[in-house]
Amino acid sequence: MKQILWSAALIVSFLFVYLEWSGGHSTFLFQAIGDVFKPEQLHDNMMHPLILLPLSGVVLFVAAMFSASRSRLYTHIGIAACGVLVLIVLLIGVMAGNFKTIAFSLPFVLIGGSYIYFNRRKRERT
Repeated sequence: MKQILWSAALIVSFLFVYLEWSGGHSTFLFQAIGDVFKPEQLHDNMMHPLILLPLSGVVLFVAAMFSASRSRLYTHIGIAACGVLVLIVLLIGVMAGNFKTIAFSLPFVLIGGSYIYFNRRKRERT
């Protein structure tokens, strides 16, 4: 049950990362993912590594929800895959001084860091 909650929290916090760029454009990650899966743009959009890597991370989070034997491994790899994009967005938010981008990126970083921290402690005790 704990693994399902961890994975769900990571998925939700990842999908609510806030993106903002020049010209007053902004979107949440779940809206951008919806735009990526439009049929007329699907092939062109899916080949970019910053789309494939986080998408594979979300698939691994879902797999971790339903796999008892490899759930920790899937979650660790998923955190690394999604974390690349989130850390880039967080870095850009810090450099630009954009409070909304920082505020919506930090939950994923904190939840992912907490998951790794608590799993390492559990492994040391056993």
